[in-house]
Amino acid sequence: MDIRTQRPRVRYTRESGIDAGGLRREMYDDFFGALPTEAYFGVPLFTRLESGLLVPNPDATEPRHIEAFGTLAEILVSAWADNIPIAAIFADIVWKGIARVDADIRDFRECWPDAARTTDQLMAAAEEEVEYYGLSFDMAGGDERDVTADNRQEFVSALAQFKLQQVQQATAAMRTALLDAAPENIRPYLSFASPAALKTLLTPAPRLVSIDQLESRLNCSDMGATEGYIREMLREWARSDPDMLPRFIKFISGVSALPTSLSISPSGTSIDHLPEAHTCSLEINCPRYTSLEQTTRRFTTALTMCSGFAFG
Repeated sequence: MDIRTQRPRVRYTRESGIDAGGLRREMYDDFFGALPTEAYFGVPLFTRLESGLLVPNPDATEPRHIEAFGTLAEILVSAWADNIPIAAIFADIVWKGIARVDADIRDFRECWPDAARTTDQLMAAAEEEVEYYGLSFDMAGGDERDVTADNRQEFVSALAQFKLQQVQQATAAMRTALLDAAPENIRPYLSFASPAALKTLLTPAPRLVSIDQLESRLNCSDMGATEGYIREMLREWARSDPDMLPRFIKFISGVSALPTSLSISPSGTSIDHLPEAHTCSLEINCPRYTSLEQTTRRFTTALTMCSGFAFG
């Protein structure tokens, strides 16, 4: 199937479900949440930073790796065209590379913190201590020189530029594929968009969910007194078990990113039943539970122990 011209239809093995949008959202979310940081044809495609964001592995330079980076960009455009919010996954250096904007020392520090700490130590060392680092580098013109107190700033700049340039092959492949896969009417915009604009357009949603954001987008006004229990449950999770908030978002929408609106409506079933999610319509149907403890217990069971799909 050509993802540039055909919308995928998703079916999960051994799980019933009709893809009216929800399964497709979950497929994209699972895919981008599991981008390979394990070996792919010898080396990982990505390195995960301390922030959780991804940067292309400088060693992933084989033709198969470059092709994979391009395919990834095509899938990203496919998700965007399908109006599926993808959570932020890439470091800023990726968007700068796609936008053909030069990376800077801040990107170097973010992507290679160990190297940055070493260069900081080198710059802070007394002049007579620099030689003990035993470093050398290629000067302009190709001559190899030992690092000295006089040229250490040049060494640091050269090292940073070398590291930053190592990911350019991957981001260049992503740019080419992104423009090729994008609808023709937005290609001119993508071609000249800033890194921040590309990031906002293609990965618009943060993975971290604040309780204020969630509550402002959640409509459960038809639940009567149960609405209060649901909102208090969410606030308690935010205080004591914040990992449950992304689980809740995933349960109701199929994605980790927070959609613009979500709803909970009464199911008409007895309070012995668990909540049921319809990811296609971003909705949960649940009984009108009669206490906070009962609401929390039923939702926790649904979010942590249940699998499978209905119409989603």
